[in-house]
Amino acid sequence: LEGASGLKLGSVALSPSLLYIWIFAFFPCFPLPQVLDVRENPSLVMPPKPVDRTSEWYNIDFSLQNQLRLAGASPATVAAAGAGSGPKDPLARKMRLRRRKDSTQDDQAKQVLKGMSDVAQEKNKKMEENGDLKYTDLKTRRWDQSLEKPQLNYSEFFTEDVGQLPGVTIWQIENFVPVMVDETFHGKFYEADCYIVLKTLLDDNGSLNWEIYYWIGQETTLDKKACAAIHAVNLRNYLGAECRTIREEMGDESDEFSQVFDHEISYIEGGTASGFFTVEDTQYITRLYRVYGKKNIKLEPVPLKAVSLDPRFVFLLDHGLEIYVWRGGQATLSGTTKARLFAEKINKNERKGKAEIILLTQTQETAEFWDILGGQPEEIKPNVPDDFRAPRPKLYKVGLGLGYLELPQINYKLSVEHKKRPSVDLFPEMRLLQSLLDTKSVYILDCWSDVFIWIGRKSPRLVRAAALKLGQELCSMLHRPKHALVIRNLEGTECQVFKSKFKNWDDVLAVDYTRNAEAVKQVGGLSGKVQKDAEKKDQMKADLTALFLPRQPPMPLSEAEQLMEEWNEDLDGMEGFVLEGKKFARLPEEEFGHFHTQDCYVFLCRYWVPVENEEDEKKKEENGAKGATEGEEAAEEQAEEEEEKQPEEDFQCVVYFWQGREASNMGWLTFTFSLQKKFESLFPGKLEVVRMTQQQENPKFLSHFKRKFIIHKGKRKARDANLQPSLYHIRTNGSALCS
Repeated sequence: LEGASGLKLGSVALSPSLLYIWIFAFFPCFPLPQVLDVRENPSLVMPPKPVDRTSEWYNIDFSLQNQLRLAGASPATVAAAGAGSGPKDPLARKMRLRRRKDSTQDDQAKQVLKGMSDVAQEKNKKMEENGDLKYTDLKTRRWDQSLEKPQLNYSEFFTEDVGQLPGVTIWQIENFVPVMVDETFHGKFYEADCYIVLKTLLDDNGSLNWEIYYWIGQETTLDKKACAAIHAVNLRNYLGAECRTIREEMGDESDEFSQVFDHEISYIEGGTASGFFTVEDTQYITRLYRVYGKKNIKLEPVPLKAVSLDPRFVFLLDHGLEIYVWRGGQATLSGTTKARLFAEKINKNERKGKAEIILLTQTQETAEFWDILGGQPEEIKPNVPDDFRAPRPKLYKVGLGLGYLELPQINYKLSVEHKKRPSVDLFPEMRLLQSLLDTKSVYILDCWSDVFIWIGRKSPRLVRAAALKLGQELCSMLHRPKHALVIRNLEGTECQVFKSKFKNWDDVLAVDYTRNAEAVKQVGGLSGKVQKDAEKKDQMKADLTALFLPRQPPMPLSEAEQLMEEWNEDLDGMEGFVLEGKKFARLPEEEFGHFHTQDCYVFLCRYWVPVENEEDEKKKEENGAKGATEGEEAAEEQAEEEEEKQPEEDFQCVVYFWQGREASNMGWLTFTFSLQKKFESLFPGKLEVVRMTQQQENPKFLSHFKRKFIIHKGKRKARDANLQPSLYHIRTNGSALCS
């Protein structure tokens, strides 16, 4: 190796000096060899010398393929090794990594199984040492025997001594629970009930055995059948019995069951009530209506008496599941036909088609008809005036303000049915329209003889409760007939009498077949969404507890005048401001006491507040402790000091913010971020802000206007120059200070 001019390892050429450095780096403790000794080394194989002596390097092949060939491997193995050194295959690499990962997971799974088996073997060893069941014995058990049954508490249904003494025990199912039956009633079963029968026996060994039956009556309900079967199984589990529960049906009892009662079984009609909620029959109010009108018929309720009949009209008697249509001798045939069609609508929409419609004519009435009206009269005379006109219905909308209720009347005559202003002669012919009713609101329809409350599907719950109370009060407020009623109607389930008050009430949805679904979705667009969002923001929450409290008694006039005088004496000055656009402008003094429903006002009031010195109070206490003579001298000195010193006074500022009913909440926001900041900087620590809404004013605030408080409708700047007649509503509760 020393004499060699160079050594080639694979494809890297190494010089002799580099080879010595490599050997010395890995074997520093051995001396570097100078001469290669080949004696006594038969396994040493020297590479063949090249034929060309002039070659500078030895070509030694260290590849795997050459080494396998030298080792005598098969040509296929050598070829496979040569193929592996070709271009890399990414798919093969992924498969190789996946197999390696699976092998590691299999090794982990084997380790887990080995650990579990070791734990099981240790457990079996301990069980064998303690003399318990072996693992082989556990294997022979059935699957249902190895399950652990939950411990249930049956003490609510059965007592502790049940099944401990020989005999017969019977339970009756009442309201889903078994109730023990007295021995005197054994063998007597109600047809509409279910029973559980327990027979306790003693076998030859003296141990207890049980027979459990549950008896089903012929007229019993489903809940009793299910509870009898369930509690029979509960009784078996409670006793730990291995017997099965036996079902016995009425009229088909087995011989074993009959032997329990010595073949003496009797049935009794009836039974206890079902545990389910039973639907009671609907209670209908019997009413008598007079039918009038030519094109669209109208119904007017009349007293439920025979004297209310008139031979010129058709009457409809609503008696629940019996609807009578009575035709007078002078009534028209068309009116009778329309009344029958109206009765058919009542039967279809309100009675589910179960009512019977009976047509009667004058002098051909049945006895049942006269019994409902309280007896047959001697003669049926005309009793309706010729100029009779039914009272015009009035529609009110129930609205919520800030702590109060609004009941505005809807002027449907002008705003809905006619685009142009009609003449006064057309007013009596107009009728209500269904389009006036909004699903988010509650309405009250006052027809004098009846008061209807219409409740929208999306109306607030508080408005519904307030409308029911208002309807009762509205019915009792005015003089009405004795047969007048307050009728509640939910949207979609209106009664036919309520529908008859409206013009062309149609339950069929109008469909436009010329429009597609996309065109329908685009109705309103973005503007419609903005309008809906604005309507949601305008809905304000309010506390309605004050609406259901009794009205406060009026304040006496003398007391009100005294309070007004005291509050005005403390007032040092008052300045007013009104919101114009986005800023507050000063309000002239001549307009104090005039307010508008669409405006916001701010009044800054300055009050004097007397202040007492602490030193004067201490002097008073010291003077009270001295003698009588000293007290007189001290009093004289104190009087002289009070003459020299004037009493000190302080002031307090109160800002009253008044908001009209139709004003926007932007006024309050503008005040809090502009005017209120300015007042707080002028009067630090001495400012109080009081917010009020229309007709919820503070009595102290009202006293400053000296019984001059007028609320105009609209805006302050929108007043016309031409003076027009104005109608004002004077509100009072008998006191000088009221809102």
